[in-house]
Amino acid sequence: MAMAHGRRRVFGSVEHRKIDMSFRPLFGSGRIRTAGEQPAQPTTASWPGSSVVFDRRRWTCREAELRWTAPHHVLVLTEEGATSQTSIRSDGKMVYEGRDRSGAITFVPAGVERLGAYRDVDLTYSALWIDPRSISPASEHLKDLPVLINKSDTVISALLKSLSSEISNGHIPDSAYVDHLIALVTLRIRGFADEPVPAPRHGSLGSRVVKRVRDMSTHIWMATFPSAIWPMSPVLPRILLRVASKSRLASRLTPMCSRNASGARRRSCARPTLR
Repeated sequence: MAMAHGRRRVFGSVEHRKIDMSFRPLFGSGRIRTAGEQPAQPTTASWPGSSVVFDRRRWTCREAELRWTAPHHVLVLTEEGATSQTSIRSDGKMVYEGRDRSGAITFVPAGVERLGAYRDVDLTYSALWIDPRSISPASEHLKDLPVLINKSDTVISALLKSLSSEISNGHIPDSAYVDHLIALVTLRIRGFADEPVPAPRHGSLGSRVVKRVRDMSTHIWMATFPSAIWPMSPVLPRILLRVASKSRLASRLTPMCSRNASGARRRSCARPTLR
């Protein structure tokens, strides 16, 4: 057997088998319901002494539902094709609702239950199943990651497509290559969970609301402060508008403006003077 840098190279084995339910995951247990599913011939590859199993298959059906838990981490790349609708729930929350698409990446940690619903499925996907009991220290963080559905990463996509192409053509890389690939991919996956949550964006106030706030602030200013400091009045409208815009109080400010403005006009008839 060939040697590389003093390390024994261990090559994997490939299996092609026809199954009636192309949607059934390679590992785990649960419930599956499908309609209009077509038989498939998945391609699987494994390596002696490695914690990784590769699984590639075509999946076609009208609709499918599953409730599933697996003892392995699983990373899935949608190589080509799509769904018209995909909904995934986990831990009692909706994790994803949209469509599967070419290039989408999904990760589900070991032991995590997921509930999925799919419609109009016609796609080919590749999956890496990783046994957490024999994982390298560099990939131990996978157990702490959340469920990640239909993410996008050009590096992971390129690596999995290349591995899929090699295995489909009968060229099986050695276990050292696969171990390094897993280490790189798991580091990229962690980046998904580390992404900052975008701050919510507030819509701008309408021109009519802005005018009412300015009128209100002007009358309050004139009725409250001495005439000597009225030239500073532009400061208050800016403060009120900033607060209103951030807190989305437009709907509540509008009727209030009318009442305050009319009261301010009555009080402004007797302008205060300095004493």
